[in-house]
Amino acid sequence: MNLYYDAGTRKSQDIPVAGNVVTGLDAAFSSFALSAIYVSNLHLGPVAFGAGITLPGQYLDARGSIGRLSRSDTSGGLGDMIVTPVILGWHSRGHFLQGRADIFAPTGPYNRGSLANIGTNYWTFTPTVAYSWIQRKIGLDISANVGIDIKTTSDKTNYRSGALLHLDTAATKTIGTAGPGLGLAGSILYQITDDTGVLAIRLGGFQGRSFAVGPVGRYRFKLGGIAINSSLHWLPEFAVRKRHSGNAVYLSFAGRF
Repeated sequence: MNLYYDAGTRKSQDIPVAGNVVTGLDAAFSSFALSAIYVSNLHLGPVAFGAGITLPGQYLDARGSIGRLSRSDTSGGLGDMIVTPVILGWHSRGHFLQGRADIFAPTGPYNRGSLANIGTNYWTFTPTVAYSWIQRKIGLDISANVGIDIKTTSDKTNYRSGALLHLDTAATKTIGTAGPGLGLAGSILYQITDDTGVLAIRLGGFQGRSFAVGPVGRYRFKLGGIAINSSLHWLPEFAVRKRHSGNAVYLSFAGRF
């Protein structure tokens, strides 16, 4: 999956970044991630088992002010690796249900005091439930997934971000019998517990939220006999509180080997 995210904050908004309080923070972030999922032949009734891993290559350019001093930093390379030790899947007559547990390992580079870190310097555990309703005869695809990010404390800053609830939805309709699909996507990021640590106390817990709605396009094609599902999302954010506000563009390709 490819991701590009360009965002910023108000000059009056204080943002905790790697042990500093930063104002007027602007950032451009890009990521190219390769994911592999293994589906086992082992089944428990109608439930299938799987596991996966994701390796992201990332680049971040950030600019902001610490006190009266303006500065900019960049960072690039292999970001935090994602290990998915368990995926449970069930489907029946166009209904698809999946439960999974993702573990974000702090493998990316991180420097205390830098404005640009593609690594987080903490572990994140994310249980997720996803559901899709796919009706190929009428070309309709409706999907939603909800998860919660549970984060540990950074040992370099003694800062811990609060638990983050996220909901992503999309609905697309195929044009014709086998043409592209067009639709609408939306997402909610809502922090449900306060950040903790010295900076978090100073910033009043720093609970953030954001909402996003935008168009989505899908296209299915074959490459060397392999069916590829591609999708393109554009999600501009609004009603943002204590977070960056910007635009996210997602481009993904998935195939079965």
